[in-house]
Amino acid sequence: MALYKPKPPPKNKKKKLGEFTQTKKTAKPKKLPTGPKQLTEHKQTKTVNGKKTDDKKKSPNWRDSTYMKQESYLKKLLADFNAKQIRSKADLAVYYGNEERAAQGEVRSADTTRKELIKDAPAKKAPAKKAPVKTQGVKAGDDVAYKSKKPANKGKITEHVVTSSNKPKLVDAGKKPKLTEHKVTKTVTKAKKPQYRNVVVKGKVIRQAIAGSKASDGLYQKELAEARVKDKSDITDDYASRGVLHSGLYAQKQGDYEKEYGKQVAETNRQKASKYADLAEENRDFLNDQELQSEQARLDAVRRKAAKTGKVT
Repeated sequence: MALYKPKPPPKNKKKKLGEFTQTKKTAKPKKLPTGPKQLTEHKQTKTVNGKKTDDKKKSPNWRDSTYMKQESYLKKLLADFNAKQIRSKADLAVYYGNEERAAQGEVRSADTTRKELIKDAPAKKAPAKKAPVKTQGVKAGDDVAYKSKKPANKGKITEHVVTSSNKPKLVDAGKKPKLTEHKVTKTVTKAKKPQYRNVVVKGKVIRQAIAGSKASDGLYQKELAEARVKDKSDITDDYASRGVLHSGLYAQKQGDYEKEYGKQVAETNRQKASKYADLAEENRDFLNDQELQSEQARLDAVRRKAAKTGKVT
């Protein structure tokens, strides 16, 4: 006895209302705000001559937090040192005066050239149409003669002769009608090639321009000058009271004093030059030390990154 097998339900059979299973929708958890993106992930793109270029490049991945702290510390040291140098030069200017300094132009990095598309000149505007001229109205019943505004052809008579013939033209049966050739001319306007021009972009300013300055006197030079005037006056009064003002002794005394005064001025200027030279040498040593420390911090950061990932970009 064969068993009864039920037929499978058709594929396109629609379900009844009671056959649908209700599924509960679970609310997805909301994403918490992550805050602003880091500067290293931000890119600004601009189009130059139809090509997109990155305005800001990604910083290298070896710049970790330790390196950033060292870099900020070195910048703070540089700011403090520059402030100290300014104070020291100000003190030297008060006592010894400013040193003579030649003018120096600004120093820039190498200039770069880029191509810029030359835009076509704007099309000229069409001339504005003139407003129609208003004429005075004519009353009914007035005799008015129409005068054309076109100038008449004086001394020339033009005749227009129009002839028409409705007679059919006879065509021989043996002759074929002549075919007329029609020449078709096309005016093809070629697209203009884009024209570019070279634009020179100046490099970044590495060092600002410095104006020239002349050497000035400080308190030490002014004290020596005032003491010279007083001493020379005392010498003159002394030799005049003794009645030997016009003798050779007075002239010898004046010469000896001028020689001694010149030595004191030279010694003051030598001290001034030595002080400014010491400041310049201190500045060079500090900048060299800063460069070495910055390079060492960079190498340490690269080694740390290579030890973690084995890849440095």
